[in-house]
Amino acid sequence: MMSTSRLALALVGSVVFAATPAGAYTVYVSNEKGNSLTVIDSATLEVQATIPVGQRPRGIMMTKDGKQVLICASDDDTVQILDVASREIVGDLPSGPDPEQLNVHPSGSPVYVANEDGR
Repeated sequence: MMSTSRLALALVGSVVFAATPAGAYTVYVSNEKGNSLTVIDSATLEVQATIPVGQRPRGIMMTKDGKQVLICASDDDTVQILDVASREIVGDLPSGPDPEQLNVHPSGSPVYVANEDGR
């Protein structure tokens, strides 16, 4: 039998952490089935927000400056840009078919995208 914590990790699409001044972290979790991101305070483990995003969010990554989270919206064939301060989607990046994971060059550009259905 799988433990609750291992089961929770098995259901998560992707997780990214953002440092906060007090040493705790803000945790962003992609919810593939719920088309959302959950924002969690790592110090209290309380859910701070659930943010609606594109269809079937998979890989996520915070930008180096911590101001944005990039989200692979797989079924929408795009990478969405979430503004951390407003917790709103502020734009889209072209990604090709079915983006699954991404990485950002250390300089901040380009963004590399792995596509499940790429040819």
